[in-house]
Amino acid sequence: MKLTERAMVRRRAGLTQHQLAKRTGVHVPRISLWENGEIDLSEEEISRIAKAIARELELRPVAITPRDLTQILNPTSSLM
Repeated sequence: MKLTERAMVRRRAGLTQHQLAKRTGVHVPRISLWENGEIDLSEEEISRIAKAIARELELRPVAITPRDLTQILNPTSSLM
């Protein structure tokens, strides 16, 4: 199975779907469906995911902001 870009970003941050769900309050099945492009999440959910991933990436030598992550995770977001 090929990972989607969304799943790769999450995994690069060292998070499982369960860990991400716990940090964001977005249920695992929704994260899975969203990562596979089967559903869209709300801008609020994507923002929480972006912030959780950004926090984890701050611990790694990667420079990326929550806004950049939001654009990667939801290219059609109106947050830009």
